[in-house]
Amino acid sequence: MRKKTLSLIATFTLVTASSVFAQAKKEVPDQKVTAAPAKAAEPEPEEKKWFEAVDFSGFVDVYYMYNNNPLQGNAIDGTHAFETSNKNFGVNAAALAIQKTAEKGSPWGFRVDFQNGQNNAYQEAPYTTSNQVYNYNMLKQAYVSMYFPVLKGMTLDIGKMATHIGYEVLESMNNPNYTIGAIFQNTIPFIHTGARLTTQFTDKWAGTFYLYNSGGGTGYTSPTAGNLTSTTTNSFFESSNEHKAVGTQLKGTLIEDKLSLTWNTLYSSDGFASGYTGVVDPSQMLIANYLETGSVNGAGTVLPTGQRMKYNKDYWFMNHAILSITPTDRIQIDLDYTWSEKSGAMANANLAQQQYNSANVYTAETVLGGQVNTSHNKSSYQSYGVFSKFKITETWGVNVRIEYLNDKANNGQLNTFSILHGPNASSGDPTYTGVNGGNGYLGAYQQQINTALAEAIKAANPILAGLTDNQILAAIDPKNYKNYSGAAANYGQYRTFTVTPVWNFTENLLIKLDMRRDWATGYQFIDIHGDKRKDQLGLTLGIVAKF
Repeated sequence: MRKKTLSLIATFTLVTASSVFAQAKKEVPDQKVTAAPAKAAEPEPEEKKWFEAVDFSGFVDVYYMYNNNPLQGNAIDGTHAFETSNKNFGVNAAALAIQKTAEKGSPWGFRVDFQNGQNNAYQEAPYTTSNQVYNYNMLKQAYVSMYFPVLKGMTLDIGKMATHIGYEVLESMNNPNYTIGAIFQNTIPFIHTGARLTTQFTDKWAGTFYLYNSGGGTGYTSPTAGNLTSTTTNSFFESSNEHKAVGTQLKGTLIEDKLSLTWNTLYSSDGFASGYTGVVDPSQMLIANYLETGSVNGAGTVLPTGQRMKYNKDYWFMNHAILSITPTDRIQIDLDYTWSEKSGAMANANLAQQQYNSANVYTAETVLGGQVNTSHNKSSYQSYGVFSKFKITETWGVNVRIEYLNDKANNGQLNTFSILHGPNASSGDPTYTGVNGGNGYLGAYQQQINTALAEAIKAANPILAGLTDNQILAAIDPKNYKNYSGAAANYGQYRTFTVTPVWNFTENLLIKLDMRRDWATGYQFIDIHGDKRKDQLGLTLGIVAKF
């Protein structure tokens, strides 16, 4: 009986368990038959509007400058490129840039830089305050851009743009020092109109081809009544003929984060000076003169009508290289070198020094003597710069600049903006006027004494009677009377040394203090007391707010 009871209990338990498990199995849906609920589709990303890709940036650049020379008030201190108001506060520049970058996703773009300030007048030829009458001068850059999917990317820019030649740039905040150096000021054009095609070959190397209207850069005519009202010529000009300036740039990394190279070239035969029309064929000119005067030695005025547009001998060729060395993340040293040669009519106009026919008189004597062809007339110069940046903390740093202009073979000094070149003026004006070649810093009494001394020397030495008083005084007192201007003198070899503490006050406010010394061959400077010096010392405090 007991066994039957246990058997019934076991049977009942098995049946009950079987029923329970069977019900549980039915609750699980058949994965092969019943599909999972569909996942909600993600909304497609909304296409970015073109105006949302436009970037706005700009800056306000102010300064105070003190150079140890007599210039003050509204006198132009030409020893600096853009900061020309000595012993004064000044607004160097205020600028607004609007840019849309051309890229793969949106292959068109543009950039326009609106700028005004004291330095506007000196960014374009003739580098005088008269440039301020032209509104176009306030448009520093304006170009359109197109992107092409070639290699790692190719971009074409067409319009008005800053030059690619030179280490320094137009904006002080983007240079190691605040003031523009002597190399950028005296040897390199600032702005061009033309086109550039940039190709990114690899992740480390890129190349650019440039086609400018002129190697000399943008410029304006003098604002005379005739020029301002002319209906036949533009006040804005660059080239005097159809020849374009051709430039290149190769830029890349030699050692990752340690060593990089930039190599620039620019070749032009456009004759930047207004009215340049090429070299005249000497033989045709001689025939034209003969037909006019009936003599092979007559200096006629008829120009030949044959070929005269010979530009291959007239050129300006610039080579420029930057080697950037970064030994640590706090030190960067950039070595800058420029070599430039001008030939023919583009060369520095000092034909007499090289014994050529400076007046271009086309006679049998000059033609047969080979003196009228300027194609062999060449001038050249080199410049050397060292730009060093030392990062002390995230906020503080010190930058150092050293420059040298080697213009011994240039047939004249490059530092055309020096405040003193010529001898003392004989006007008797005891104040310094700031005009090259007419310094007038010696008092009238001292000039009278010096003139009497020169007359006495000539009276005692009849052989010197043909010399002027200034020639006599230049021999006995070269410091005050020697003429350091002109190609024949060629007193150049300009040098600068600048130390600049840098304070990043905030991310958007930059403060620089330039402590600068300029010097050159001979006495080309005047100190605050009116004494001629071989150097000039100066301080410039620059403050730039940027956004």
